[in-house]
Amino acid sequence: MFRFVLASALFALSLAAHAAGLTQDSLDRWMAAAAEGEAWSDAHPEAEEFGGHITPQGGSLREQMIQAVNEHPEASRILRRHGFNSEQWADTTIKVMNAYSALEFDASGTDAQSMQSGLAEALAELEKNPNIPAEQKQMLRQQLAQSQAFMGELDNQAPEADKALVKRNKARLDRLFEEE
Repeated sequence: MFRFVLASALFALSLAAHAAGLTQDSLDRWMAAAAEGEAWSDAHPEAEEFGGHITPQGGSLREQMIQAVNEHPEASRILRRHGFNSEQWADTTIKVMNAYSALEFDASGTDAQSMQSGLAEALAELEKNPNIPAEQKQMLRQQLAQSQAFMGELDNQAPEADKALVKRNKARLDRLFEEE
């Protein structure tokens, strides 16, 4: 019985941790890890997926991020230096991206659904265009599929507190994303 209660308590704590919003500390640590990870990734082109270049290969975006980190011991070390394991880093990444994209959508007056529609229209136009070589079409199809998968996983329904935090740090985030 004690094991059941302990397991239930740990499960509840893990759910609460997953559901917890962003804090300035977690955002600062995430940004530091992202910058260090990007520098490491640039120095190790064979480890391209750690830098956020996830390819559409099945599984959720979160699962792909975790797998990419777990495949590279140095990536795991970088995250640990900043207080994350691969799961915490993936969860924080998704929270940051949800809040950031929600702010972008708010500013542009659009939403995720219209973005998905636009991507679908772009794919249809690509397929109809006879002037694009087959190899280039395949590359563009993959890029559009990756964008669609990414947009599908971001619900852009970030908590207001996360959006406010990201908004206060938007200039820093913009610089970080420009460096990538």
